[in-house]
Amino acid sequence: MNEKKSEKNESYGNLPTKKAKKRTDGSDMFQGSRKQQGQAGGSKFTQTNISDAYDKEIRGRTIQHIARFFYQAGLPLSTTRLDSFKEIIEAIGRYGTRLKSPSYYEMRVPLL
Repeated sequence: MNEKKSEKNESYGNLPTKKAKKRTDGSDMFQGSRKQQGQAGGSKFTQTNISDAYDKEIRGRTIQHIARFFYQAGLPLSTTRLDSFKEIIEAIGRYGTRLKSPSYYEMRVPLL
């Protein structure tokens, strides 16, 4: 029996090892793990961090604003499939939060 104990502890520097207990209080659902498929068909878990959750929330709100604009302007939703629409989104993202919306004059005269 002493041989088995020493074999188990050799890989951990003779430290006693404990098995992790599974939580039964439901708090594990708040840890935000999500399953991803590995290359060999296996699976691994990655933890969702706060910035991922925040980014998801901000993206959702932004898409709501875009959808509201489309509704108010009477634009067809198929407009989102245009390459120029995708270019607009990318350009706004590159410019950042300091971008001011163009005026009526800027849109009417020099750009068109």
